[in-house]
Formats: sequence, C-alpha cells, structure tokens
Amino acid sequence: MPLSIDVALVAYTPDGDEQLGVAYVAGALSAAGHRPHLYCFGSLDSFERTARGIAETNAPLVGIAMPSGMAAIHGAAMAKRLRSLGLRSHITIGGPFATLARRRLLDHLPEIDSVVRHDGEIPIMALANALAHASGFDAVPGLSTRDGEGPPAPVGDPLPLRTRPFRGPLRTVGGFARRKVLGVRGCWGRCRYCGLAALRVDAMREPRGGPGPLEAWGRGAMRRRPIDDLADELADLYHRENVRCFQLIDENHLPGNPREAIEVIERLRQALDKRHVGPRALNMMFRSDIAANREVVDALARLGVTQALLGVESTTEKGLRSLRRTGLVEHHQQAMDNLTRANIAFHYNLLLIRPDSTLQTIEQEVNEIERLRGGLLDPYALEAYEGTDLFEELKRSHRLQGGPFLWWYSLSSPEMERFGSGFRLIRAQSFETIPLTLLAFDTLAAASTARRLGLLGRPRREVTAWAARLAREHDALWVDVLRSLARWARTGEPRLDELAEATRVRSRNLLFQFQRLSRQLLGREVSPLGVDARGPRVRAATAVATGVVLAACGARTDVPAAGPETDASTWAPAVDGGSLSETSVVDVGDGENLDSAMNGIDGDIDSEATAGCDASASLAAINDAMETAFNQCGCPLDDSYRFVLDADGRAIDVESYTGSSIDPTTKACLLGAVSDQLFPCLADQTTSWEQCPYPRILHR
Repeated sequence: MPLSIDVALVAYTPDGDEQLGVAYVAGALSAAGHRPHLYCFGSLDSFERTARGIAETNAPLVGIAMPSGMAAIHGAAMAKRLRSLGLRSHITIGGPFATLARRRLLDHLPEIDSVVRHDGEIPIMALANALAHASGFDAVPGLSTRDGEGPPAPVGDPLPLRTRPFRGPLRTVGGFARRKVLGVRGCWGRCRYCGLAALRVDAMREPRGGPGPLEAWGRGAMRRRPIDDLADELADLYHRENVRCFQLIDENHLPGNPREAIEVIERLRQALDKRHVGPRALNMMFRSDIAANREVVDALARLGVTQALLGVESTTEKGLRSLRRTGLVEHHQQAMDNLTRANIAFHYNLLLIRPDSTLQTIEQEVNEIERLRGGLLDPYALEAYEGTDLFEELKRSHRLQGGPFLWWYSLSSPEMERFGSGFRLIRAQSFETIPLTLLAFDTLAAASTARRLGLLGRPRREVTAWAARLAREHDALWVDVLRSLARWARTGEPRLDELAEATRVRSRNLLFQFQRLSRQLLGREVSPLGVDARGPRVRAATAVATGVVLAACGARTDVPAAGPETDASTWAPAVDGGSLSETSVVDVGDGENLDSAMNGIDGDIDSEATAGCDASASLAAINDAMETAFNQCGCPLDDSYRFVLDADGRAIDVESYTGSSIDPTTKACLLGAVSDQLFPCLADQTTSWEQCPYPRILHR
C-alpha cells in the first residue's frame, strides 16, 4: 500500500475567495492518496493563526503559493514565521511569479527549500511521494533547488487539465452563488508585457524528453481543457451546489480565429445542454479583435455569457504595436457594439501609462477614448512583470526601479513622471477609495445576470436609457480627469489637490446614482461583485455602506466632498509645493469575504441612517455603517494594515489603521519579507505628493 503524508498548502487570499492554484494542487494530491490541508490567510490575525496551525500539524511538506509579487511578500513572511516557530518541514513555493523568479527567490529566501516550476500538480505529487519514501528529490520533475533545476517540468502532460480542484465554501457574490472555473492554460498571444507569454517562453526552455511533448500545448501554447471534462465540472457544480454563475478565470479563453472560437463556444454550449445545465450566467475575458466578430458574440450570448472584461489595452495603432498586440483599433468599437447589442455587460482595460508614453500619446489615447461608445473605461499604468520581454528590455536600459518582489520603471520625461504621479493619486483617492468603476460595472452585470436567469423582466426603456447615460458619464469623468492631468503635468494648473477633490465629488455622485439604478433594476443595492478580485475590504465596505446610507436618505447627491477619515497626519500630503515628511505609508488593505456583512444588514443601516437623516448622510453615519459591516462579518477594521516607509522608500514599520497593536512576531516577519524591497516612487518627493504604483498592488 503506498505511503501517504499530510501536506499543508498555503495561499494569501485577502479577498476571502477561493484560490484555484492551490485548489488544483490539492485535488492532485488527494487523487494520489495524500492528505492535503488548505490554509488561507488575509489579515494580521489570520496570519498568526495560520502559521501556528501549520506548525502544530507538523506536515512534512508545506507548499506556499506565490502567483504574484504581492503574494510573494506575504508568502515569504509566512515562511519566515513557520521557521521561527520551529517547523523543519520541506517548504516549497510555486505559481507564475515563483516560476519566473525562482533563482532569485532561492537566493533571497533561505527559509524555502525548493520551487515548483510551471503546473504544480505533477511535481507536488512526486515531491510528496519522495518525502513519504525518504527517497530524495533527484527524480522529481519540475523541481528547482539550490543544487539546480532537476528533471524537466512536465509542461505538456495532460493530467493538470483533467484535475478537479478542492472546493472550499460556496461564495455568494452580488446575491448569486458563484464558482471560479479554469478552462485553458496558457495563451496564444505574444504580448511583450504579459506574464503568460513569459511563462510560455520559459517552458519552451525546459529540456525536451519530459513527459508530454511541447506540441501538446497546441497552437500558440494554449492548452485547452477537454470540453466534456469542463462541462462535467460545470454540471456537477450546477446540480450539486445549485451554482448558476460561473467565472471562467482564463485570461484569454477563446482561440484567435473566429471560426475556431465559435466552434469552442458551441461545443461547450451543446455539452452543457446535454447535461441539463439550464439557466446560467458566465463571466469571461476576451480580446476586442475576437469580439469584433458578430457571430462570435452571438455564440457567447447563446452560451450564457452575461458579463465580460474586454481586452482593449490601447486605442491607437502605435500603442497596440508598442504592446505587441494583434488586431486593429477599429475592432474596439465593433466589439463594443456587438456586446451592447447582445446585452453583455462589459468593462474594458486601457494600459494608458507605458514606458514609451508621452503626454502626446496620452492625449491621443484620450481623444480616441472619447469616440468609443459602450462599456466602462478602466485605465491603468502598465506594470513590469518578472520575466516578460518588457521587463528584460527595462532591465537592459537601466530603467527598472524597486524589486525584488514589486517593480516599477522610470517614465520618458519629467512631464510624464508628473502625469504618472497625478494619475496614481487621483485613481487612489478619488476613484479607488470609493470604487466607482467596480460598483458601476457590478450594477450593470448583476442586472444582466438576473435577466439571463429569469429573475428580472425586461427593464423599462427609461431605466435602460438611464443606465446607458450613467455609463457615458462615468467614461466622460475619466476623459475630463485625464485631460486635466495632462494640462497639470505641463503647466501646474489646475492644482492637483483641487482636481482630486472635484473628481471625488463627481465620482461619489455617480456612485450614488448607480446605487439608485440598482434599486430600480433589482429592488436592492448591489454589493460589489468583483471585490474579491480587485479591491480591498476597506474600499468595498465604504462604497456599500455609503450607498446604503444615501439610499435611505433618498439618494441625494449633495453630500460632503470629503471622504471617510483617513490618517491625514500620517500621509502628510504635500501637493503643489512643500516636502513629504520623513516617513510615508503604503496601504495594505485586508479584504475578507464581505457577503456575510452585506446579507441582512441593510435594514439595520437604513434605520440607523434614516433616524437622523435630512438632506444628506453624515460621514459619521457612513463610517458607523462601515464599521457595523466589518463587525458583523467578523472582520474588524484593524485587520487592515500598512507599511511605513522611510525617505529612501524602504519599509521600516507596519501599522494598523486604527493604531491597535500588532503582534511583534507578525510585524517582524512582514518587515523581514520586504527587507530588500524598495519603493522609490515614494522617496525624495518635493513637488507633489504622489501615490506609488505599488499601493495599487498592495491594496488587496
């Protein structure tokens, strides 16, 4: 009888949602006869509880997920804490970030013993078997140690595509039970900034001869899960757990050829119909050049897609070429028209700030944005991901900043540096503190989902027109902000603090309008559907509590312009003159599942707010409602914390938002994890207060 061992699998999940990476690894271990135990942490309190729980089990093998640089910081802190508790087990790490940065992580983190490269299912089983039989690790495929890379990673093996994940508690999002599902691995694109492209190149460097040829990856290195296997899992979730909403987390699920894309969609639809998977709602991501084909979008609508992230990236031909994206600019509007006609709610990303951006290219992008119709705009600064072509080019040109976990780059001119700093400040203080785009999209997506599931009749024409108008106003706000930022970067006018305040007022007013719209469409306010993926608990609860309070007051929009209290003395913003204090702060929001807070709490907040409500809700009422939401879900405010930085951009302390004490060992582990991390964009600022690009990553 084969020997089996306990395996502790650890993931940083500040959103409280399931982490599919470790879930698939757990499924493979269980199928091989081992005993996987999943540990997820997302707060200071759960960090210490998780570490002690793992140490007490004394599992011979501990696997820590590091899919990103942010997760790597917390994973490194966990490894340090486990060692300080006396754990002597084998600690391995895995995930996209760990794969691409494995040599540096092995040098940087003495607490870890190995790194699993690429798909983790087969290597983790072999590693567990080796530990069970005390046979050494020389034969474990895809395992990197300080002694070398070991045997080739099984990058072409079909087993990972057929593995079923361990499922945690069912999550309800926006009132609907939802599960995440993985349909493909890899991507056919070659975008110079994308981690998937970097992973493919790294996989192709694996020595040939390992299990499964690289040709098994298929066209462009996209490995597609068998349709029947995917349909079986969806049907099982549909019938056994009563799940109606499925989020396909693939960054690019569809093939690049429209005919092939339609074939994939139709085969999945027929497979689901055959398994009696009735009314359903799917959330997907796809590129605009694919959605520009009307027949593809019609097939998506028949499949049950109700919401989507549309990959636009750039609105100019020059920008697309810079990103190494295929497709044409005219595809964007064609895709938006198709999705709008099919009643698929969507938002679209724009990688606005890039290493080659100038104020002229920014203004060209904005001019094109203004011409687009449909969806909700979500602009970003392009990040430098480890191992990508962009990362290597920036390294060669000596433009990389930060590291070793999170990276940034110098921009093309002093004007662009000013624009970038203003963009990050406005996005953080005026849009993200109150997550307008998030709530706006989730309102529209919830309505689309409800209609698809037969829970909502056809909305009145005036309500539909209202929704379209609010979406246009949302995008118009961004256009105005971006143009004002470009003008400020050149001339210093308007004042950045005045622009941030005016944007905050418009953002808040739109937020309340979307809350009112959700009542018209659904009869209730929508709590953020996407909070698990895109925003911290603090911002989500602020938005929900604020919206609930204002709804109780008749949703008046003439509310105070100032946001909820933030430790202004600690942040010490110095806009348009002055200097930053000796220390500055990087927020780390801890977002756990808010669903329990939002369910059943509306009446309490409504009654409390209405009791003293006249023309507008007070900020005190909003903050009280937010704290009530936190307390009812068992997530106190002081679970959220921040790093304190010195003038050089180095972390020197960890503080809770409320000033409550933090366990010294937890603090030491977090600081130890970032001891070599630099946040240069927060250092030596003299002309404007700037929010570093890292806080956008750190806000989880």
